[in-house]
Amino acid sequence: MALSVLIVDDDPGFLRLTSGILVELGVEAVTGAADATQALDVVWEARPDAVLVVIGLPDRNGVDLA
Repeated sequence: MALSVLIVDDDPGFLRLTSGILVELGVEAVTGAADATQALDVVWEARPDAVLVVIGLPDRNGVDLA
């Protein structure tokens, strides 16, 4: 079964690092979003199995998004 994860963070370096770690751990589909608006678009389209969300997003609080 393929596992998919969405990472929501506005720090491109963190997105790259976390994506790389998840791929090495065997996650087959890793998607990144820089803000809550992008994240919601991805969630509705891709339906990831898990979402990793940072608290401080530029357009919305990460807790509210979750």
